[in-house]
Amino acid sequence: MIANQPKRYRATYPSNVRYRDQVPRDVKGSATVAVLSYHKIGDPPEDGWESWYYVPTVVFRKQLQVLVEDGWHPIDHGSFVAALDDPAGLPDRSVLVTFDDGYQSLVAEAAPILEELVIPSVVFVPTAYIGGRNDFDAGDEPAETICGWDDLAWLAAHGMATQSHGVHHHAMSELDPAARRHEVEESQRVLTEGLGAPVRCFAFPYGDEGDDPPMMAAALRAAGYRAAFLYGGGATDLSRADRYRLPRIAMGPDTDLRALLG
Repeated sequence: MIANQPKRYRATYPSNVRYRDQVPRDVKGSATVAVLSYHKIGDPPEDGWESWYYVPTVVFRKQLQVLVEDGWHPIDHGSFVAALDDPAGLPDRSVLVTFDDGYQSLVAEAAPILEELVIPSVVFVPTAYIGGRNDFDAGDEPAETICGWDDLAWLAAHGMATQSHGVHHHAMSELDPAARRHEVEESQRVLTEGLGAPVRCFAFPYGDEGDDPPMMAAALRAAGYRAAFLYGGGATDLSRADRYRLPRIAMGPDTDLRALLG
């Protein structure tokens, strides 16, 4: 478990064209990539409470500015997927910014800062909750609204691609093989039909890939996914990484990116 990583995470393992054109082509290198994972940006609702998953807007901005100041190069979802087959095509010290669950604060709080700093991103959404609330967190986190289809389309137009977080936000270790395949395949179908864009990446809810990683990877591959994300670890060499068990850095208000990334 990485520093500052809450117990909720169970893992034990470590396109937008106008953004892509701004990746500097004179700094290609060894394909070191850091993937950040946020949940909620801004303050809790009035009837809610603080938790580690809320990153205040001012802190979010500072964390992103650290990346820019320290020479990290933000990339979009399409560039990341392409680099799975051609890692040398990325600049060294690339960073992919991701969000889990699709909370509506992405529209009001995150997107304006990302657009101002010219940083593309990805949101992983559980399809059963699109336009609803985070019932999968009931009792553990404040009730929050999840983005609806119009929100996701707006985010896509502003540099945030939508990818899969399963259907019901289930931990894979709690499901049988058939149910795991359903989470993988049905979420992809719904998102593809709903947004008219390819769904090639999967983020495991809770960072839980189940008890049979090779079988899980085979199911993802068969469905056409190109990559899947866990939690834990830091920056990784994409040319050596297991594309179906990619690490992400869980981001909270106290996360020290300079200490984690060097």
